[in-house]
Amino acid sequence: MPRRARPHTPRHAPRSAPRLGAMSTGDTGDTRRPEATGRDEDLTVIHDTDRGSFVLEVDGEVAGHADYVQLGDIRDFNHTVIDPSYRGRGLSAPLIATALDATRAEGYGVVPSCSAVEGFMAKNPSYTDLVR
Repeated sequence: MPRRARPHTPRHAPRSAPRLGAMSTGDTGDTRRPEATGRDEDLTVIHDTDRGSFVLEVDGEVAGHADYVQLGDIRDFNHTVIDPSYRGRGLSAPLIATALDATRAEGYGVVPSCSAVEGFMAKNPSYTDLVR
């Protein structure tokens, strides 16, 4: 079956960017929707520090990104996008969770300017300690 053209070209992380890990859809850290996509998919989040972005790949294709601005010891997460062809599958949760986990591991705080990040943190109180 031929692939459909995407309505826009998502930003791609360079292949040299560190991969934060592959996960199955059941590994999102969100116990409310353990199989959000209804099928097994390989999800990988890549931290592109040059662009200030965490990039989500689904089966090797870019599906979305969570962007931030580094302000000293704080990351202001200001924009999160899931490509329209991947929406409605619960993919923002593993993207945001991985971005916040990496931010915590690196010792940074968070300003959740993006409504998706703010909403995720409200639903997952284990991340509220990151807010500065």
